[in-house]
Amino acid sequence: MNTIGKLAQLVQSISFTPRGSGVRIPHFPQEKGFQFEGLFLFSDMPFYVYIIRSIKNDKYYIGQTNNLSDRLKRHNAGYEKFTSSYLPWELCIYLKKPTRSEAMRLERKLKNLSRERIEKFIVKYGGQDEPSISPDCPRC
Repeated sequence: MNTIGKLAQLVQSISFTPRGSGVRIPHFPQEKGFQFEGLFLFSDMPFYVYIIRSIKNDKYYIGQTNNLSDRLKRHNAGYEKFTSSYLPWELCIYLKKPTRSEAMRLERKLKNLSRERIEKFIVKYGGQDEPSISPDCPRC
């Protein structure tokens, strides 16, 4: 069954409680390639948390996406409001996460770090297999 068929099957099987106090989600067997999280069905597509650095202003930006190459192109093309003032950007490090919620959690934690701690994070986790560090980032 394709993705749309699976999603349609799930939507049809959702029932509302009598007093409107919530939604009952029936048991939905986890099939290969999909996981159920809250009311959303996600594929196995990974999400990335990334740190980029402005070459011009030496600023860091932390974000998350499911399409890293497209996102970097958007940053460097000036399509993103915050990063458009500090072009060009270079990738320093990215970390792969299995779900968007995990990526958002890590992104939030990284955004709360000071500049010094961000740089220490890049140095510490940049040399491992799972996180990837860009050899072009001069501070790393």
